Amino acid sequence: THLSRAQLKPNKRKPFVGKYLVDVDNVNQYGVKSLQQVTDKLHLISTEEESPRTICIIDEVGKMEMLCPTFLPAVHGVLDVISEYNNKHAARKNSCLLLGTIPTPRYGRVIPAVEEIRARDGVLVLHVTKNNRDELRSKLLSLVNSWIEGTINDEDDNESGFDYGNDLGAYLYQRPIGSGSMNSTSEKNASEKGHTSTTSTKGAMGGESELVACEPLVHSNIKPRVLLLGHTASPK
Repeated sequence: THLSRAQLKPNKRKPFVGKYLVDVDNVNQYGVKSLQQVTDKLHLISTEEESPRTICIIDEVGKMEMLCPTFLPAVHGVLDVISEYNNKHAARKNSCLLLGTIPTPRYGRVIPAVEEIRARDGVLVLHVTKNNRDELRSKLLSLVNSWIEGTINDEDDNESGFDYGNDLGAYLYQRPIGSGSMNSTSEKNASEKGHTSTTSTKGAMGGESELVACEPLVHSNIKPRVLLLGHTASPK
């Protein structure tokens, strides 16, 4: 099933991302439906006394998918149920983990819906580049396999079982939320003056939302429930 196809001459009346015509109906029929099935499944198994460790994968929360109006609500539905699921099974640490990919800004253009996901509690964003992607893939594969098999010590203070300070600290995404670049001059000046810069945007669910530029969200006192990988856009 194709969610998009290349076109020689983009039609402004139809949903395009670059040269690709997006099949919004297929995104809704297959992508959104799959997310809703995940939500329903997690609701069901969360009622079990001995619920299994579960991993969900979303690839990706991208511009094409977001052209479908039902896609983002479905993504937030999965994130909400994972948070509820893990809170319910807090004694067993993280019972559910989500791996997803999000795009980074191109030409400084921030996507408000992506920033809202980054700003959620329990989200850990890693910066994937051509230089580190193979190394990071091996690192994540090892960590996730250990988590699934239960060989990571559940008595660790880190709720997810990942020692992200040592294992993933080098890959943390440093761009402040709401900023179009890693080091914005205006943000640097605001920081030197002791102020925090903010960006007002349209929220993913409609209405105004204020995005606050800050330091990386994940520090030693924050316990991630979701891993999101950035820098997924293909270079020209």
